[in-house]
Amino acid sequence: MIVATGVTNCAADHDALLPLVDRVQATLGGDPAVVLADADYKGEATFQTLETRQIAAYISLGRERKAGTAPNPAQVATQRMAARLTSADGKARYRRRK
Repeated sequence: MIVATGVTNCAADHDALLPLVDRVQATLGGDPAVVLADADYKGEATFQTLETRQIAAYISLGRERKAGTAPNPAQVATQRMAARLTSADGKARYRRRK
């Protein structure tokens, strides 16, 4: 269910996801349990904040059908996101998002 939307004219929307989550919180009175988003919303700081808020996120790390690079080992939240996305549950959730 989509409960918050927003459009920017910025090619990279990575700073726009958390304000959208905040709008969901304001609308529903609590954080969403799960957030799914495309690669434009990726970012280590965003992943860390979502984890701190205990929101299960599935945010693509790259574009479909394009070879991606392995996440930087220093970015531990990004490493966890990569693992979540490659899990059976992560693949099923993201496939349904499409």
